[in-house]
Amino acid sequence: MRFSLCAALSAAMLIQALPFTALAQTAQAEPDLPPPSAPQSDAPRSGTLQSDAPQSDTSAMSLAEFDAYVTGKTLTWSQYGQVYGIEEYMEDRRVRWKTAPEECQYGRWYQRGSYICFAYEYSPGEHCWVFTMKDGGLTALAEFAFPGQDIVAIDETAEGLDCPAPDVGA
Repeated sequence: MRFSLCAALSAAMLIQALPFTALAQTAQAEPDLPPPSAPQSDAPRSGTLQSDAPQSDTSAMSLAEFDAYVTGKTLTWSQYGQVYGIEEYMEDRRVRWKTAPEECQYGRWYQRGSYICFAYEYSPGEHCWVFTMKDGGLTALAEFAFPGQDIVAIDETAEGLDCPAPDVGA
């Protein structure tokens, strides 16, 4: 039964992370998201399952290591040979995530225990990952994913994402 529940949670997180519905960007101000320095705690959150520590070839990146590696870059992520999405990592732990040509979400990243988590304006909850360097490249494994379900950074650039401006085309 545990395997079925974990598989269902992994599938549900993947669906949440890929919002292909049209986004109605309304406010020009940043959305109400966790601050860049959200509290860090290893304690289990009530109402959530805690997965076993993900296995990797190397140790998990710290928040400082992740910040230093990604800030100022735009990374293209792939899973199972398909583009998973493109994410731009900006100053102050702000992020812009693009999953489709005209769809961008804005958010922030922060640390929770050994995970680096993301909260986006139109996506409920947090999306937490363990980031590692494998074979010279950045990989990420979602909090409830199984080993082998990593996403891999397949391209990086210093250029920002081309996202529609808020309130355009309404």
